[in-house]
Order: sequence, then C-alpha cells, then structure tokens
Amino acid sequence: MGLLLGALIAKAAPGHDVLRRIAVLLVGALIVAAVVMWLQHSRSYMLHGQNGVGLLGQGKTDEGIAELQKAVQLRPDFAPAHAALAHAYIEKRDFADAASEMKRVVALNPRSEMAYYQLGFIYLEQKTPAKAQDIFAQLLKIDPNSADGHNGLGDALADQHRDQEALEEYKRVDALDSSYQGVNYNLGVMQARLKMYDDAIASLLKQRQVADDADNENVLAGVYEAKGMKSAADEAQQKAKQLQTSQ
Repeated sequence: MGLLLGALIAKAAPGHDVLRRIAVLLVGALIVAAVVMWLQHSRSYMLHGQNGVGLLGQGKTDEGIAELQKAVQLRPDFAPAHAALAHAYIEKRDFADAASEMKRVVALNPRSEMAYYQLGFIYLEQKTPAKAQDIFAQLLKIDPNSADGHNGLGDALADQHRDQEALEEYKRVDALDSSYQGVNYNLGVMQARLKMYDDAIASLLKQRQVADDADNENVLAGVYEAKGMKSAADEAQQKAKQLQTSQ
C-alpha cells in the first residue's frame, strides 16, 4: 500500500503541492480502511469458527455452539463449523441437531468417509438402525474396504437382530484389520446369539488378551453357563466384578 500511495502522490501531486498530497493520502487511507473492513467481514466466519472450537476445547459447550452458529450463518457452506456443531450437540446428547448438522457436512462433502461414519453412529444413538445401515452402506460404496464402514454396518444389523448378517460384517472387519478395536468382542456377541458357543469363547478369550472389560467377561460368563461350564462361568463373573470396580 505504501508503494501504491507513493506512486499516486508522484502522479497526482508532483512537486510541492501539500494540499493535493494530503488529499491523496486521505483517499489512500480510506481505501485501506475499506479493504480492512471488507476482509474482516468476509473472513469473520473463520474467526467465529476458531473461537467456537476453542471454547468447546475448554468445555464451554453452549458458548462454543453460539460461536459456531454465527460462523455457519455467515458462511452456510463452511463444513468444518457444521462438523464441530455436530460434535457439540453429541456432547449434549442432542442427537437430532447433531444428525442435522452432520447431514449438512455429507451434503457439502459427499465423498467424506468420516462424515458418513459419524452420521451413521448418530443414527445408532437415535435408535434408528435402518437409517444407520443405509449410511454405512453409502460409506462402503465409496470405500468397500473400509473397516469402519463394515463395523458400523455390523452394529446397525446387530441392532436389528440380523445376527448372521452382522457376524459376516464383523468377520470382514477382522479380515481387514485384526487389531480393530472391539472386533473380537463383537464377533463373540454375535456367535453367542447364534449359539456358536465354541467360536464365541475363542473370540472373547482373544478380546480378553487384547483389551478386557466387564462387558466382555459378562458375555463370556453367559457363554460358559450355556455350555454348562459352571466353574469357568463363575470365574468370568468374578473377573467382571473386579473390572467393574476398577473402572
């Protein structure tokens, strides 16, 4: 801007005409002020978005939501702000508004696997597994080898008591990523429902080795009980109580 003003002064006010030079400087100052105001207005949605995320990080959920709402009002196609709003609503367990915001993210970024994944689990929280199933199926059209997509689809099918189909999805997860969090537990639960008790025990014992918890031990106890293995069932139940206490 200094170079531009110097050029204007040299062109419009050569010599020693002080008044003309002052006029050029005033015009330049007005231009600078106008540009600054335009930048502030055009980029203010980003500031509100950044403030909103910062407030959420501080645990100030309501204040963060207010800032993020300002961001999307100023820029309705600002997908990161919609995504942040969805997460804030999830924290408040307001799944209806969370779904609404995440659907906007999907509409703005129709190839975003993470957006589909998160929307699917919002639907699961809303107890609408058929909707979740559809969303996870769309994710798998984008990436047929998505372990997240198959796991989510397995959860949606399991919630509809389509146990054999759910088991097949969890098997796909295991084939894609044997270290996927909770895959052995999910396999064990489905195998137990289908009365595949030996397979269920094997899966749940794998889960015990990877990351055991009270839920895993309770399911294992139930499977042992179904097989008439009372001492093993009692041991698993005792372990479940210990894990529950430590948690």
